[in-house]
Amino acid sequence: MIDLPAKIKSSRLLMQVVRYGVNCGVSLGVKLVLVQLLFFVMDEQIAYAVVQVPQFLFSYYLHSKQTFRTPMSYTGMGRYLRVVVVFQILDYLVFTLAFSQLGIHSMISVIIATVVIFVVRFFFVRRGFLVKN
Repeated sequence: MIDLPAKIKSSRLLMQVVRYGVNCGVSLGVKLVLVQLLFFVMDEQIAYAVVQVPQFLFSYYLHSKQTFRTPMSYTGMGRYLRVVVVFQILDYLVFTLAFSQLGIHSMISVIIATVVIFVVRFFFVRRGFLVKN
């Protein structure tokens, strides 16, 4: 592996963080729309759980193509899934805590759950995309 100067490494990392933030914002928008549509036909917690599957696929696509610019593959998706699954569970637990226990409005709870784990998740997702098995 070529050892890049620290300035180049840090600017590449900064660009990844920016792209990650933008893509998370787009993913959040899609998530909010899907959740809101499902809230009309089912319980909020079930709807939130159901949305996790299309959200995962959309998120993998965005982060693979845009954030980290790596080729999409089943192997990469499996690696991404291993990295993200814990955060999806954490995301759901934060949503449930905010909505059920604290009584915060369901849509605000979705936003809270997504924002709470943003920074930590970036570094785990980054490692999942960039570390080869």
